Amino acid sequence: MAHLSPGSIQVKVGDHVTVGQPIAKVGNSGNTSEPHLHIQAQTLGTGIGDVATMDIPTVLHTLHTYPLVFTDVVLTRRDRESRPVAADPRRGDTVRPAS
Repeated sequence: MAHLSPGSIQVKVGDHVTVGQPIAKVGNSGNTSEPHLHIQAQTLGTGIGDVATMDIPTVLHTLHTYPLVFTDVVLTRRDRESRPVAADPRRGDTVRPAS
């Protein structure tokens, strides 16, 4: 995650989180006009070691990225709003609480 509010993280590595559990507050770091969040969930690639000697293409092929699904939201994609049962946002999408 990137752009979290400093000191707001409420979980640590190894914690199990549940749906709806707060994990941190979104901040406004970087060159932006409003708070936002960059988030991605993926495995570590195999062969991670010395960055100077690793075979980047091989490492990239061993990564697995997981979808992040949001419920009870309004999804905006290409200037069109929808209220899907489950939203898996893509680059450029925005989500906001439906209520």
